[in-house]
Amino acid sequence: CTTYEISELVPCIAAKMEQLVPSIDVDNMIDAMEAADKIDELNDYKSVAKGLHFSCVNLARQKFVSVDLLQNFICKLKYRIPEGLKLIKILKEESKATFSFDVSLEQLNVGPVSSPIFIVNNLPWRIEISKNAINKRSRTQALYTKLFCPKQNSGYWSSRVSANMSLLDPHGVNNSTGYEDMHNYTAIRDYTSPKILAGVKDADKKAKDNQITVVATLNVLRQTGEYCYPNKKLSDLTDADQPKLEDLLPSFKTENDECNKAVKVEEDEHILVLCGDSVVAVKMSILAKESSVIRTKLSKVWTRNSAVEDSNPSPSEVMRARTLTIPEGYDPKAAEILFGYLKGFDVLLEHIKDFKLLEDILGLCDFYMITSPLEAILKHMQKMSVSMDNLVQVFEVGKRLSSIELYKAVAKQLQSNCRKVAKANLISSLLIIKFITDHETNINTVIEILDRC
Repeated sequence: CTTYEISELVPCIAAKMEQLVPSIDVDNMIDAMEAADKIDELNDYKSVAKGLHFSCVNLARQKFVSVDLLQNFICKLKYRIPEGLKLIKILKEESKATFSFDVSLEQLNVGPVSSPIFIVNNLPWRIEISKNAINKRSRTQALYTKLFCPKQNSGYWSSRVSANMSLLDPHGVNNSTGYEDMHNYTAIRDYTSPKILAGVKDADKKAKDNQITVVATLNVLRQTGEYCYPNKKLSDLTDADQPKLEDLLPSFKTENDECNKAVKVEEDEHILVLCGDSVVAVKMSILAKESSVIRTKLSKVWTRNSAVEDSNPSPSEVMRARTLTIPEGYDPKAAEILFGYLKGFDVLLEHIKDFKLLEDILGLCDFYMITSPLEAILKHMQKMSVSMDNLVQVFEVGKRLSSIELYKAVAKQLQSNCRKVAKANLISSLLIIKFITDHETNINTVIEILDRC
């Protein structure tokens, strides 16, 4: 229609699109949002696109209060991660929202009626409608509203919110009936005092099929703090039967190890281990004993065999014999700590707090087939805290270590530990939304963590 400038069909298409809105659900929400974005590029259909986008976001505000629905939605994104992340960020960051809900007049005769919870600015909002007398002496009744932001035991926050409540008439026109209020919500006082929405007679006039539609527009003007994780760490959750990382290593008792211990060198000179800007001097006897790979790598020069026939080797050959260059990609600190440990400085391990640094040390051990420090490294890793602060980093370390045969069991346990911490802390959809948006640059890892929680 746009290409051939057929404008007569625009109203029909808009009407058809409105008919399709009720069929939007969690499974096809992304399809609908993508359609809205494409339609928005067409001048004649911008209002249609706006309505479609509004319906998708409002559905998300209501449906994603459920942890299961949100988690399933995220885990099914796969190749549509940018679109899904865009929707989640709206729930977290968009401070103004309009939503509506229907209230049965018959239910109001029985007692207060609550709306579903809607997520705005990553806080949960709920409206309660009740029918009461205007005052103790009057028989005249009115509809009252209370706006709630249900508190949770996870952190301190406060919000200053402007709220506009009104009734929709049977023709869908939002009239002036209602009120506008401003209130400070905190973790201690999370609701407003009741406000008159409309008289009962006015409500009856605007009822359709014995139902009224309440429209609410919230605007979060200021917010400090936010819902926080319970901050449960792995040490708080560890079972007595949970295996220790150091117990997951295979046995290293091989004939090659015995050969390493029996190594003798004629000239116990110092070898300079080079990694980036770091230099560590290690005796040749230590390197030869700890690593058959290093011994083989330098043995031609050490033993002055056929590789160096000349009794007067060139300066470059002497230099090559006295240096061991670590491949690029490893943290220089990892080399300093590993080879310092081999020299007897055990205390170097005790000050490591970064899992990525330990990963590099384990990688160097695998690359050079150094096994003696492994148990101590994994014991230290076992003691290190796994919390929401480093959860994504630790999980990614586990993923990378799983590609090394020697560490497969260790990596699997690390990832299991991460999921255990995630499950204990991500106890509400609001915290899941926070987790997703805090780590959007690592969204693939976030999806993997949530997939098995």
